[in-house]
Amino acid sequence: MLTSIRITSPCWRAPRSKSSTPENVAPTNPMKYEEALPLHHLWKGYVREHLQLREGDEVPKVHDGRYDEFSRKLVKLDLHGAKLKVLQSKCSTLESLAGICVMDTKNVLKLLGKDHRVRTIPKSECVFGLKVGNMEFTIFGQHLNIRPAERSVKKIKNFVKPFM
Repeated sequence: MLTSIRITSPCWRAPRSKSSTPENVAPTNPMKYEEALPLHHLWKGYVREHLQLREGDEVPKVHDGRYDEFSRKLVKLDLHGAKLKVLQSKCSTLESLAGICVMDTKNVLKLLGKDHRVRTIPKSECVFGLKVGNMEFTIFGQHLNIRPAERSVKKIKNFVKPFM
């Protein structure tokens, strides 16, 4: 008489989750663009304070003494609440998408568009446009491929090469 023996392996157990909701998951209930506008207004105040801007200020020229400090502060900005536009991308369907940044992770930005849709945009493949007051900036996404918390304290290199 043969009997089958069932062997249970300790590594066959179902994984346990540490918390009920992961940190990097967007809320399931749909967010409206109008609900994100107060976040954008807070962000504008934050940028003016962080970059020490006043009405009518212009971007320092490359030969200006303030240029290095200004560009370092610009790279360290927190983008949650910023209105961003995809200027260039390796994926042509992403070009000209715009919206308010509602989530910033190491590799992607989640933009909430005026059509109330949250779109996931990979940073490394895109060039973003950012407008602060009367100033417009071009940000290469590959230089943002770091967690926002680490980006705000990390020392930034002076020279970086664009990918396109």
